[in-house]
Amino acid sequence: MATLSLSLNGTVADESGSGISGAYVWVYREELGDFSEFWSESITKDDGSYSIDIIPGGKYDVGVYLTSELRGQNYTEPSILNVKVPKASERD
Repeated sequence: MATLSLSLNGTVADESGSGISGAYVWVYREELGDFSEFWSESITKDDGSYSIDIIPGGKYDVGVYLTSELRGQNYTEPSILNVKVPKASERD
């Protein structure tokens, strides 16, 4: 079993840069070669920030799911981001 030893941190914000509270941020890594499948999620804080512990190595999809309340405020979900995370041996 792989160890969660890195964190993916960021902020969900609107066009003016104000943080959006209560959005669900999720990460997914497909099973590829040496990498096993991984899924985790977090809810943004009052300032829109989030932190999700992840396993080093692999390509992750990062997405945001907005509640019906946030959609009712005319927010739309951003495109899914693809993030490559190096293995521990590839860092520094």
